[in-house]
Amino acid sequence: MFGVAGTSGAEETASMDAATFKALKPGGVYMVIDHVAKAGSGEQDAKALHRIDPAVVIALAKVAGFVQEARSNLLANPKDNHKQIIFAPQIRAHTDQFVLKFRKPKTLIQTQPSPLVSREGVIKAPLTSQSKALWLSRIVRLSC
Repeated sequence: MFGVAGTSGAEETASMDAATFKALKPGGVYMVIDHVAKAGSGEQDAKALHRIDPAVVIALAKVAGFVQEARSNLLANPKDNHKQIIFAPQIRAHTDQFVLKFRKPKTLIQTQPSPLVSREGVIKAPLTSQSKALWLSRIVRLSC
């Protein structure tokens, strides 16, 4: 498991999802754990609070070609109001988090085109050091 302190957004997440999809063998598992942002917050909270709306993560993973298999509330914290940066002393290590399980299909399915990834799975946008760090922070386990 890897963790990175920093900020990110949808572009970095999409690049990381595409790279992970390309790296996994068919049937491979991709787990995502992240800090919950208010529903509908888009990228605003990703940049300011280091949180992301789970719906954004799910949508981007599906664009990359993943199929969502499960969601867990194991790390949920209903006392977190989603208004503070995750590094704030009052909430650090006690944030509301989501756990998502995706799988790369054994048979590839047609996915929506992404402006960041070619049909061949090549990332069009260069990976920045921040997006590389995000890629590492979001991979919990890769399996075959």
